Amino acid sequence: MKKKILAVLLILLFALQYSVSAASSYKSYVYDNNGEDHLAPDAFYFDRNIDLKNMKDDKGKPVGMVAPHDIYAAKDGLVYVSGDNADEEGMVLILNSDFSFNKVIRDFKHTITLEDGKTKEIKDKFGSVTNVFVDSEDYIYICDQNGATKENSDYTVRKNIVNETSGRVIKLTKDFKTEMVICGVTNEILPKDFIFQPTKIVVDAYGRIFILSKGFTMGIMEFDAGGDFIQCIGAPAVTYNPIELFWRAISTDEQKDLMEQFVPTEYSGIDIDDEGFIYVTNSAFEKDTYDDIQGLSKLNAKGNDVLRTLDKNKPYGDTDASWKASLEGPSTLTDVMTVKDDIYAVLDQLRGKVFFYNIDGINLFEFGTVADDPDMAHVNYIEGNLDVPVGIEWLNDQCIIVDKELHCINTYSMTDYAKKIFEASRLHNLDQYDDEIEIWNEVLKLNNNSVVAKQNIAKVYYRNKDYKTAMKYFKEIKDQENYSKAYKYQRQQYINDYFTWALLILVVLIILIKLFKKWRKAHEKERKPKKLLEEIKFSKVVMFRPLNGPWLLTRENKGSPLAATIILIAVSLMSLLQARFTGFVFNADAEDVNILIEFSKICLPVLLFVVCNWAVTSLMNGEGSIKAIYMGTCYSLMPIIYLYPVAILLSNIMVQEEGDFYTVFVSIAIFWVFLLIFLGNMRIHDYNLGMAVLEIVVTVVVMLLVVFLAILFAALIQQMITFVQNIIEEISLR
Repeated sequence: MKKKILAVLLILLFALQYSVSAASSYKSYVYDNNGEDHLAPDAFYFDRNIDLKNMKDDKGKPVGMVAPHDIYAAKDGLVYVSGDNADEEGMVLILNSDFSFNKVIRDFKHTITLEDGKTKEIKDKFGSVTNVFVDSEDYIYICDQNGATKENSDYTVRKNIVNETSGRVIKLTKDFKTEMVICGVTNEILPKDFIFQPTKIVVDAYGRIFILSKGFTMGIMEFDAGGDFIQCIGAPAVTYNPIELFWRAISTDEQKDLMEQFVPTEYSGIDIDDEGFIYVTNSAFEKDTYDDIQGLSKLNAKGNDVLRTLDKNKPYGDTDASWKASLEGPSTLTDVMTVKDDIYAVLDQLRGKVFFYNIDGINLFEFGTVADDPDMAHVNYIEGNLDVPVGIEWLNDQCIIVDKELHCINTYSMTDYAKKIFEASRLHNLDQYDDEIEIWNEVLKLNNNSVVAKQNIAKVYYRNKDYKTAMKYFKEIKDQENYSKAYKYQRQQYINDYFTWALLILVVLIILIKLFKKWRKAHEKERKPKKLLEEIKFSKVVMFRPLNGPWLLTRENKGSPLAATIILIAVSLMSLLQARFTGFVFNADAEDVNILIEFSKICLPVLLFVVCNWAVTSLMNGEGSIKAIYMGTCYSLMPIIYLYPVAILLSNIMVQEEGDFYTVFVSIAIFWVFLLIFLGNMRIHDYNLGMAVLEIVVTVVVMLLVVFLAILFAALIQQMITFVQNIIEEISLR
């Protein structure tokens, strides 16, 4: 009996071990509003693989699709896979919703007009099918990238056709009869050497056709329902390297011709949502051009980008994945997919990952099949890996991905975690906020790093006028804009509830302070003021008499190095307080302050300036000693002590719209400090205005040079340490 129980326990243990290892197919994470990644539960798991190359038709013959280019899931559940066979002939493979074979389209019949006006019906084959789209009326649009020839086109467009290069779009009815063929596109706004090579296509509810063409950098080509070209919309922004732009400005015409031309990049993927907004991806941006190129755009009917994004975390996938040593750099966005409830996703071809976002551009979750090298627990996961994913679609609450290199379709199903996020998003669109907040709280139990859960919970509390709780959640996700909106109403509540009491307390305090001053004056014994205190108070003279103050400070000994050091420490402390206690609306990172760094931000530049200024002025016949320069510089920092407390106070009672007042006080303090340093240097060294400007400029240059040499020296020391460590390790191994 005991052996049977033990056997059952062992079986359960092995079953549990198997389920745990199979449940996690890759390392999942989610980005917060600052662009930092955090571990998260798996949102999808690999479900099944459909081999396209070895799939057989209804007669038992292999379909032979060896190079799929894209995938499309129609409203009726049919799946259209566009691609080529081994002979590089285009084809459209149609699958049922369960991915069983339905039909394959290898050719079509259409009528062309000859030069004598007669018509001729021909049976035609595809060149290379790159994309398929089915509109609301079940018309099938097929992108044949290079299938147009002079022989299979109307005589009216043959002059624009280049054999084996030109492409076309074929419109078929639901029973696969040819309705229209678009080819030989030309227009005065298009380049003279333009060749129509359609790669992607979408059609809106009004029958307008939007096409991406290979090598076309003027955006999306728009056609009317009859196939006539209308315009180009949404051209990607031109990108350039500032250094290259400078060289072009000073180069000759011959040199410019040899340089790379600054032209917009072409779009790589396209999709359209139920409201008619067009989503397009751009795979050309690199890490150093991240802020200049739109990796993803959402275009309205006029072609304007209306995509909502976060400043520090745009919906471009992994913008900096240096943590994965084998795959550095940003994501290569090759396709985009609109899902439902204002959710969309982008496909990262580089890492085989899919990133989901909501309408605000907040990262909901991601999933992918590239094993994380440091995480050996996932290396054994083989099924579901992608090599060159080229298209994504949404079918029956599953994400389906087609891979060109593996000539297969992978399907991925949602976990409970992803289902809860989708359900909460659905309830949000239905304005069922009470039910929504319950689901979001369940999401937080699964993933406390979920930004979207906290933000939507905060918005529900905001709608319910519970501004204090809303502020708490907005602060956790560092959403300063919405925090400011909630605080504005919370502040109004505070004013309504406590204004009278606050005013009464203020009046009483003023009276008590005046009475205390009178009592102190009557009972205070006369005493000789302390010298150090007087030396510190002399900073007021330096502040308000910037020409005479530095002279009296250094030439008549009104100050001292000790007082200057106390002022320097006090200013550093004030800078620390400003960094730590500035209101959240103006400083979201106040709780992450590093004391050493904040002190160094004031002390190190001051000391570096003093030393470099002394070295420079010693060569420029300056009269000030290093002691005088140090004292003059430290005393010039006093405006920070006077104005920063006011700025800190204002930052904690203001909202974003009133932020100019905070900025003014900080700006005045900084400007005042630099003005006092400049005028103080001029008086201490007895320079005229021009000489003082020159001396300051040279000092700044010397400071930059010293910083550069210090960095270089630190790098050399690091290399030496590494070299010694390698030698020691080599000796120990031998």
